Amino acid sequence: MSKEEWLISEVDKWQDDSIIDVETGEKIKKQYELYRNFNINIFAILCAIFGATLIVSGIGLISFYNWKTIPSVLKIIIAVSPLIISYVMSIYTVIFKTENSIWKESSAFLNVAAMFFALGIIVSEFHFELSFSQYLILASVLSVPIIYIMQAVSPLIIYYTAILLWGSLNISLGSAPILLLLFLLGTGVIGFHIKKFGKTFRYNACISALAGLPFMVLFTKMLNGDVILAAFLYSTILFAARDVKRGYLHFKLISLVVSLITLITITLSQSWNLYYGEFGGITLGILTGITLLGSLAIEVFNTKENNYEFSYLLILMGLSIVRYIWGCLHLNSLTFQIIFMVFSIMIALLVAIGFVSLGKTSKRVEIASIGFGIIASLVLIKIFEVNLFFLWRAVSFLVLGSILLVLVIFLTGGAKKEETEKIEESGNKEQEENTEDKGEETDEEDNSNS
Repeated sequence: MSKEEWLISEVDKWQDDSIIDVETGEKIKKQYELYRNFNINIFAILCAIFGATLIVSGIGLISFYNWKTIPSVLKIIIAVSPLIISYVMSIYTVIFKTENSIWKESSAFLNVAAMFFALGIIVSEFHFELSFSQYLILASVLSVPIIYIMQAVSPLIIYYTAILLWGSLNISLGSAPILLLLFLLGTGVIGFHIKKFGKTFRYNACISALAGLPFMVLFTKMLNGDVILAAFLYSTILFAARDVKRGYLHFKLISLVVSLITLITITLSQSWNLYYGEFGGITLGILTGITLLGSLAIEVFNTKENNYEFSYLLILMGLSIVRYIWGCLHLNSLTFQIIFMVFSIMIALLVAIGFVSLGKTSKRVEIASIGFGIIASLVLIKIFEVNLFFLWRAVSFLVLGSILLVLVIFLTGGAKKEETEKIEESGNKEQEENTEDKGEETDEEDNSNS
């Protein structure tokens, strides 16, 4: 049972006990019913988007199986069929399902993906003089109207990825203003929806953060920067912004997923030997400093008192600083690879223990399971470690497995202790009640004898 469901179930009891009046109870139910439905809808929307992507992929794979033997007319029909399906879904959504986010997002996502699919086949089949970068920019611009019409934001993930691929193929001063204009064009979708449809702010904020992830990765590669540092900086600013507004709460989930995956990645020694770019540039240093100082300021002024969350933010900031120093000094030798690998494993174990401890104190199994998942990931990723001999891999497996068992004992031991205390308390209460009953019986016997 989620916190929203528990709270809704408790409202009736509060009304019966006259803690709150009926009007206040209905307001609480209405407010948290929206949050519960939002959590359900976001999962359904993601499933719908995934399904739309599979439809386009399935049609493409089936058609490419015997592509050379298919007539040109049939090729065109195959190319435009996902586009026609998406337009039918879009018309149906606009007419009958206007307020349904699942239909909006899935039909818009399918439409944008089908636009890229159809344009790519037509260009290749009729041999148009169109380069790959021109194809990307043309398909991106053609997909913008449907995003506005359908009031959807999830297609921005495809849009941002496409324009940044175009930018990476056309790195010049002349292409920079065009790239900025295209980025602002996509960002305008978010501003338009937030202003006109305030109720969907939480969803827009969540999807915007997801769309910003490929933007961040590709933009970093264009600047010849380090993707791991960019991922840590992106996670840090998202995590710090989680408590600024209620609509930003899902930033915490996105930040945790990105940062934990990145943290597990840097526990491989080879991840400390993959970057050879110009890391010590002034621009990157200023960007790193502003991001970290801004994240710390947001955390200090807006967050509630939570030692676990504040500690996690400090860990992300520390990892960003370590990664930046590593790049500036070019510490790529095998010795430093092993040192940074051991350091990263210790940080990952510290984070895992923190999640288990938080899950134990808050009595939430899903939080504790994140800690166990981190340790399990550390064990699995060591399979891909290239700088450890067979013996050292075995030792690392034994150490990580032992830590995992200790955490399990710690978690279950605490639970057993609490159960024992509860049993002892209930036993003491029963003993006191029996003593009181015996005392009352003795008094009654004395009275009857008198």
